[in-house]
Amino acid sequence: MAPKTIVAKFASTCPSCSHRINVGDSVIWSRGEKAKHIACPQGAAAATTPTVDAGHVGVVDGRLSVLVQVVKALDLEPGAYGVARLHVLRSTAGHVFVWRASRERLDVGDVVTLDGTVKRHDEYRGVSQTVLTRCRVSAKHSATVFIDAQQATVVPDVRGTSAAMHRGPAAHMAQQTAEPVGESAQEPTEPTEQPMTLAEECGF
Repeated sequence: MAPKTIVAKFASTCPSCSHRINVGDSVIWSRGEKAKHIACPQGAAAATTPTVDAGHVGVVDGRLSVLVQVVKALDLEPGAYGVARLHVLRSTAGHVFVWRASRERLDVGDVVTLDGTVKRHDEYRGVSQTVLTRCRVSAKHSATVFIDAQQATVVPDVRGTSAAMHRGPAAHMAQQTAEPVGESAQEPTEPTEQPMTLAEECGF
């Protein structure tokens, strides 16, 4: 079905820029897709696009909790556990995470607090990626929460160093422990995978 221009009947979030769509706004819509702005607000795309490699997060087998936004979601080939979805996510500090989920299905633009285990540290096209497993979504947020937390995350001081500001949702940023998670973890163990760069499966 070809995209069409309609008037929004419900408030939502634009998956292209993560800014709010209000009731009455003119949007582009097609069946099975989220409504998008006809023209996203100026500078909106820059708010979620990293300019430098933010590096890895956490230690392998350690747990972390982080506020992230889904920047890419791809359904993989069906397997023994059904159709898995590969999520590429970004934190407010620009860290990139990859999560392959068999049960949870997030969409591009979704903002969540994600609790998970660091499976390994990868790199794809010069960008560091933290691969997560045994994840669960502990909270869902609006896009404005992510933008506000992004703006409040790091403020450079006059000596060129940085001081983290944890205000409101930003407190969810990388609350990590270094304790390894063993087989006794309460969350279900996902099927064993061969080592690979997951982002290559979705062309990120």
